[in-house]
Amino acid sequence: MNKNKEKIKALLVAATLVAVFLIAASPSVLGGTTDTFTVTVRGEYIDIQINQTTWQINSGNAITLSTSYYTNGTYNDYFQATLYNCSVTVDLKLHVSTDASIWSIASSAGANNYALNSSLNQWSAGDTNVTLTTSAQVISSSIAKDTNETFDLRFDAPTSTTTGNTQTITSTATVIKS
Repeated sequence: MNKNKEKIKALLVAATLVAVFLIAASPSVLGGTTDTFTVTVRGEYIDIQINQTTWQINSGNAITLSTSYYTNGTYNDYFQATLYNCSVTVDLKLHVSTDASIWSIASSAGANNYALNSSLNQWSAGDTNVTLTTSAQVISSSIAKDTNETFDLRFDAPTSTTTGNTQTITSTATVIKS
């Protein structure tokens, strides 16, 4: 009878091992098949605001032909690009986005042509001036994040004109990642 008990015991051990092997190998019996994790990401952010939205050249009075007018002139006006919460270094670009109704932007003043230039250092010696066009021109590069950039404009009036009507020019500032 002991031999039968040992055979039964051996069969039970063998059956248990087979059952454990089958359970362990079965994909439907795995302990955890899903888990969660958190992904944190911060995007690059660029935001610009120009502190002065208009410039009435010569305080709205008629201009003198062949004369240059400066934002940092008599009224000590200037433009400031305020870069709010920028997370990257940026370049500041300017361009004329809407030209005047009769006058056209040019590299220098002429008949019905005006020039618009920018300066970062109030036209001081050694300043790099940029003549604006209808295409965006970089006027300041590699501006550190959360830094503001001040710039001045110079308007070179036409040498002659076919109109005495008010001319409105729109310039657009853009910041791009450096």
